[in-house]
Amino acid sequence: MEHGLYGRSPTERVYIIWLVAFFMALAFSNRSDADDFVYTVRSDDTLSSIGRDVLLDSKSWADVANINSISKPYAIIPGQVLTIPHDWLTIVPARARVVKSSGKAQMSAVESGHVKPLKPGVALAAGDRINTNEKASATIGFDDGSKLTIAENSNLEIIEINRIGKSGYSQIVVNLIEGRGEADINPEGLANHTFDVHTPSATTSVRGTRFRINAQSDQTFSEVTEGRVFVVNRNGVIKLGEGYGVVTRKNNAPSQPQELLPPPDVSFLPDRISTLPYTIALPSNEGILGYRVQLARNNLFTILAYDSAASDQLLIDTDVPNGRYAVRVRAIDDKGLAGLDAMAEIEVDAHPLASRDVEPADGAVIYGSSLTARWQPGEGHKVRLDAGTDLLGEGSIATHSVETEAATGEATISGLAPGSYQWRLIASSATGRAGAPGEIHEVEIRSIPAAPTPIEFKLDFRRLAISWAKQPDNMRYRVEFSRDSEFKELIDSVLTDNTDYVITRPYPGNYFVRVASIDQHDYQGKWATLPIDVPVGMSWRVLLGGAALLLLVL
Repeated sequence: MEHGLYGRSPTERVYIIWLVAFFMALAFSNRSDADDFVYTVRSDDTLSSIGRDVLLDSKSWADVANINSISKPYAIIPGQVLTIPHDWLTIVPARARVVKSSGKAQMSAVESGHVKPLKPGVALAAGDRINTNEKASATIGFDDGSKLTIAENSNLEIIEINRIGKSGYSQIVVNLIEGRGEADINPEGLANHTFDVHTPSATTSVRGTRFRINAQSDQTFSEVTEGRVFVVNRNGVIKLGEGYGVVTRKNNAPSQPQELLPPPDVSFLPDRISTLPYTIALPSNEGILGYRVQLARNNLFTILAYDSAASDQLLIDTDVPNGRYAVRVRAIDDKGLAGLDAMAEIEVDAHPLASRDVEPADGAVIYGSSLTARWQPGEGHKVRLDAGTDLLGEGSIATHSVETEAATGEATISGLAPGSYQWRLIASSATGRAGAPGEIHEVEIRSIPAAPTPIEFKLDFRRLAISWAKQPDNMRYRVEFSRDSEFKELIDSVLTDNTDYVITRPYPGNYFVRVASIDQHDYQGKWATLPIDVPVGMSWRVLLGGAALLLLVL
């Protein structure tokens, strides 16, 4: 894979470096030679101290005086500009440090070869690589005060971090292989600080500015919000001023600068989010294809609590903690360039959250008079189960409630009359602070069909007739006839709309019959059971008596 300047052939690299040097020489007219280091004299500086702080050979200060036409070495004044050839300088490898990190961000250390989590305070050196996963971000701080914030799903390699002797001046080169970065470079505005960002399709050269860069495999989006940068590749160079952006496609010259969209109207943002997940509907405006919305704990935005772009709606998920957030919003134009920032504030007050993994499911039918809700224990210390007929209405009144320890994962409300109900869970912290109500679910409570009692039987010479009390209309009945009380040896099983069951008189013995009502939804209620003793019938007694009399006669 071609990674910016460092993935190109030696000839291409020389060409690009020449272009950058040429345009920088035009842009920064206080440099007498594009290969020279520019040193701005500070208070208390002398040529001798500059020699000690900057030069490989401290005694070469006299040569510096000579090439800068200084006839009185002790008469230099603060603000005076000196040019010094680069090969006279002391170049000291430097380090950067992780200022902030969130989510799953990690680094591959060039010195040890180990991959480890990216944590605040971790030192970074040339050759180290940084990776951020989804919903992760990291801010890198450099010795000169520059900061580079890497957004989610990004891959960055540090190519070079150098200091010029003891001067405090720095030269930094990074390779943004993919992803997005936002930079505040050389905030003190000191001369000769350089910061170059390579991407697969362009190199952005910076001297002191605020800019954003979005590196994709086939194109790079560069946006300047303060100062200026140069965007360069083998096909051309663009000087990009404040409030402008440029798209550079791979193997093409950078496009012409495009003015960034102004800060958008953010009236579509809520002041407070009291439930999560929360959906923000985005307005539709001509020339705006979408918006990027970012949340951070403060207006420095070194750590992003939320960062997403969309065209119609944004979903703020449950992983955004409670708190007051600074918000910045950018409109995205038809080129894919993000515009200038509009600022706002949002308060999130939704935690602890009730579990989203609950039952019964929405629209469930429950037979009986109890509602039992089950959940996977989540953030809360306790969970309250609310049920009512109008939880969505004004005032959201729950007519039934019960609270239990969240860890039990279950709560039951009893004594509910048949009808339609809404229910929800509300989690609370150990201090008793209630979080946002969970999703509202609807259930229907139905009565269990009653056992059809009383159940009776009549036995005559020819048949056995069983009857029971009629239940409400539309009921059917299941009848089972068995030799045992557990109904494992079924003689008969029928489904009928009638309230009686008639069979031929069975042989003498003990039997059991049971009847259950079935409603119009095919739900079967409780059984009514009746034992039946079938004695030896009259016909048998007559037969036996006749047989005995016949034997006596014979």
